[in-house]
Amino acid sequence: MQDYYHHFRTLDQPAPEGRERDNFNDDTPDDNPSHATLVLWCFLIFTPLLILISWILAITVDIPSKDFAYELDIQCRVEAPKPKKGEEPVERPSFGRWLVTNWKFWAAIIFFVVVISFSEIFVAIHGVNPRYKHKHERSLDIET
Repeated sequence: MQDYYHHFRTLDQPAPEGRERDNFNDDTPDDNPSHATLVLWCFLIFTPLLILISWILAITVDIPSKDFAYELDIQCRVEAPKPKKGEEPVERPSFGRWLVTNWKFWAAIIFFVVVISFSEIFVAIHGVNPRYKHKHERSLDIET
């Protein structure tokens, strides 16, 4: 039983007698799947997820963006579009009123505010830590 419970001992307890079991290298090469099998599993797991995520993003982001661009194009025209046959001409609101009352415009503004806020908060908390030293920068290490 001592071999089983040696993982649960605390630092103030003495080490168990005998060699502690190290099961890091217990897997034999026969137990490991081949590279082709791992690639197949990654493909089978992540491809449907990526397709699902892209489909959801197309519905929630792409279609409203296209609709907003079309509506913006109609509003920015100097002359109002001609009504279809059998329809009465509709008086369109001013551009400012249309823009303020459009939910897609406010959703885009909120998205950009959230992204910029999160990035500024992250930099404020973690600071700027450049990963690469540029060639034109001098080293701050002082050699004596």
